[in-house]
Amino acid sequence: MIDDDYQDLREKIEHADALVFSTPVYFGDLSESAKRLFDRWRRCELVNRETSPLRGKPAIGIAAAGGSGGGAVSALLNLEDYLSWLQFDIFDMVNVTRKSKGHKLDMLKVAGKRMAKSLQT
Repeated sequence: MIDDDYQDLREKIEHADALVFSTPVYFGDLSESAKRLFDRWRRCELVNRETSPLRGKPAIGIAAAGGSGGGAVSALLNLEDYLSWLQFDIFDMVNVTRKSKGHKLDMLKVAGKRMAKSLQT
């Protein structure tokens, strides 16, 4: 057994109505800490995929790239693979770069409001 905050985090996520996952992009991929979390989470969910509390939970995925913005799309694809495997209901996947930050942040505010509204219906 690993003595860390993973189980507490997992329980909070399981009790959330919806989630937004955001990761910086490093070398065209998710951050190392995000990859470690998702890899561990995927292994832990393997045994109860049919009854997973994550199944159908709405989520937005964001890959934020600085510098040239290169690699944001490939990182976003990897994030989408993790969220799909974990059975989240993907509401939207968004790559954000230095050049697109202004209009993407506005769009994400709208997406978040729409996702929240979809939970009320």
